[in-house]
Amino acid sequence: MTTQINLIDLSQTYSLQEYEALPDDGNIYALLEGKLLLSPPPGDEHGSVANLLATFLTVHVRAKRLGKVWSNSRFVIERKENKDTELAPDVAFIAHPDVPVSSPGAVPIPPHFVLEVQSPGDSGPAVIAKVRKYQKAGVKLIWVIQSSKQIAAVYHQTDQQPVTIQPDGELDGEDVIPGFRLKLSELFS
Repeated sequence: MTTQINLIDLSQTYSLQEYEALPDDGNIYALLEGKLLLSPPPGDEHGSVANLLATFLTVHVRAKRLGKVWSNSRFVIERKENKDTELAPDVAFIAHPDVPVSSPGAVPIPPHFVLEVQSPGDSGPAVIAKVRKYQKAGVKLIWVIQSSKQIAAVYHQTDQQPVTIQPDGELDGEDVIPGFRLKLSELFS
């Protein structure tokens, strides 16, 4: 008996349709301009911070009936001929009435809000490249949490430079997630 092994070619360019049809090899990937990027699962601190923020945000959004929150779900960020981009932010939000109908694949539109927790292995340029993709796709508010420094970088759709929230500062959902405020220290206690 012969066992067939499906190897995923990281050098190949994939369309969104081809990407979604890839076999499950146990790895997590992102699709950036048609290229697969291996995305290892988050570690302890990364997962804890993302989970806490998702929990606080979900409670607020559900209580106010503002929209829908996702954790580690895939979103179509950009569609280009054979250069599609699909990313899975740590936490994302879409406000009503833009929340799409649930489907088994990726969320077909970019979110309004994205949280990325920067892992120790994430390089600064790679994080900025992701932020720029989100901005170009129309994401209105982006938070990048640096757990090691307990700070957050806040980007808006047109910002070239972020506003830095210090450890004693507060995250604000502004007009994207009305009424949502959270002391940054709450994520690290």
